[in-house]
Amino acid sequence: AGEKTLLGKQRVRADEDGKQVEVEFAFTPQEVGRYRLVLSAEPQPGELVVKNNRLDAYLTVLEGGLRVLYLDGEKRFEQKFVRRALNASPDIELDDRIIDRRTQGSWPIDLGRDLTDGKYDVFLLGDLDAQALGPANLTALAAAVGKGKGLAMIGGRASFGRGHYLGTPLGNVLPIEINPLEGANFTTREAEDEFFLPGPLPMIPTGSHPITRLASDAENAAVWRALPPLAWANKFLRTKANMPGLKVLLESSAGQPLLVSGEFGQGRVAGFAGESTYLWPLHGHEREHKRFWRQLVLWLARRDDLERNDVWIKLDQRRVNPGTKIQITAGARTAAGDPLTDVQFSTRLIHPDGRQEPLRLASDGTHFAGQVTPRAPGDYAIETVASAGGRQIGTARAEFLVFDRDVELSNPAADPDLMASLAAWTKAEGGRAVAAEELPALLQSLVDQPPEYEVRELRWTLAGTALDAWVFFLTLTSVLAVEWWLRKKWGLV
Repeated sequence: AGEKTLLGKQRVRADEDGKQVEVEFAFTPQEVGRYRLVLSAEPQPGELVVKNNRLDAYLTVLEGGLRVLYLDGEKRFEQKFVRRALNASPDIELDDRIIDRRTQGSWPIDLGRDLTDGKYDVFLLGDLDAQALGPANLTALAAAVGKGKGLAMIGGRASFGRGHYLGTPLGNVLPIEINPLEGANFTTREAEDEFFLPGPLPMIPTGSHPITRLASDAENAAVWRALPPLAWANKFLRTKANMPGLKVLLESSAGQPLLVSGEFGQGRVAGFAGESTYLWPLHGHEREHKRFWRQLVLWLARRDDLERNDVWIKLDQRRVNPGTKIQITAGARTAAGDPLTDVQFSTRLIHPDGRQEPLRLASDGTHFAGQVTPRAPGDYAIETVASAGGRQIGTARAEFLVFDRDVELSNPAADPDLMASLAAWTKAEGGRAVAAEELPALLQSLVDQPPEYEVRELRWTLAGTALDAWVFFLTLTSVLAVEWWLRKKWGLV
């Protein structure tokens, strides 16, 4: 809005020439909008060039974003593909941590204030044993959910009962009952497998819900039938019938619950028995995979109505010299992060004096690209409006600065090494580097011993001299006269 706020001042000192000294300022924007950050240094006594004493940067703060903390016990396929799906959403910021089982000697881990300062909106727990978190973290996590945060536990060999969550504060938050025998140590794999469902397990939605709506209501069941089944899943003893808002959202063909949701205090919780949704993108269902995980996170954060298109524009540089080409890339994507291709862009360049110049962006598959070459210093902006089917779907804006800087004066000091290298290139022809105090002697030597030279005729030019010109003129006139006489003799004129 044109308002200026001083973030801080720092005094720095370089103890040697050419030393780079770093400064750091913190800024936490509180309002949505576009910001310009300016870092400037006061001119020093005797400083010749002051145009390079300032740097500008631009920051765009968007609305609707949320943060997710994803904790898992190992870098498995499911963790990798869930992370990729959530990172594709422009309004979801994901932090993930792997708590390696080989570090059990240092359990429980210290999560600091990540669970208590309101930093995250949703928590995802993967194949992670409760002992890795410890009583303090589990208590803090349950309290955060009670105050309105979202929580989902994903299936795994160390999830739910097999992860020793029975009797923990987080066990009370989950929407499923845990079999007391699950946490025991079994000597055979057959006994352990009693607490898992063997695959393949098709997933069947029990009704319409924001998490499981991958298509229109008429087509949703068919879309789920086309998805690859789960390779296996955790077996839920039963759901908590007395939990507020409890719903079974997905179940197997035999009726076993696979995805259960509910409410704990002011927060939302979900238990997903599967851990092999990575098979969806591997079989060509990447769009459904992204949408499912995005909708799960949005529902947990009580933002399941956050379904909007996003129009974006990017510049390869935001600070340039006059005459520099700037590459422009623009595009539009759905709320699930899928690119929109059938879109028209109306783009314009706004000059420092307010003049607007239309720009043309060419389609490059999933996005649109173009370039601009500003000449005059000042603040510029590029605005684009995206429309589809005659309807505007969004706008985007990006600013950049063409700075007024004299490149030569930015480093006015002499560079003897550079001059010596230039002289070395012509050493065979007599080139050499000369110090400043040797210049008078050099000039005198050039006067006393002028270089030898000779004149060589490299080519002959027709009519290049007065004699050649007369010969050429008379020859041409004679030819024209003979041609005219012959045409008259033959009756052609």
